[in-house]
Amino acid sequence: MNTVDDYLESLRGIRKERIKEVVDHIRENYPHCEEGCSLSPKWKYPTFKVGEAYVAVASMKNYISIHFGRYGAAKIIAERNPKIKTKVGCVNIKDKDEWPTEDIEKAINYTLGRE
Repeated sequence: MNTVDDYLESLRGIRKERIKEVVDHIRENYPHCEEGCSLSPKWKYPTFKVGEAYVAVASMKNYISIHFGRYGAAKIIAERNPKIKTKVGCVNIKDKDEWPTEDIEKAINYTLGRE
């Protein structure tokens, strides 16, 4: 898989819709960002960078993982969504969890430069 669009094409169902929503938001609001499918040598998933800041999103077994390369971004989602598992720089949103579009967009904007 070489591109974000290839990655999206490989997905099915609710995760495809949700990840596409994240990708569309970033592409629409940050057309100048560097886009690719790599964050680590082991995993290939959509990554968007603006300078040192990044957002990466991955479809896992039964959840979507969103990684934020800015301290405090995951907290934006966690504050209003206590059911969602968060770590310092990432959130894991299960398929059965409600999808907090507004909070995800706020965290993306916080990370990539539009607070």
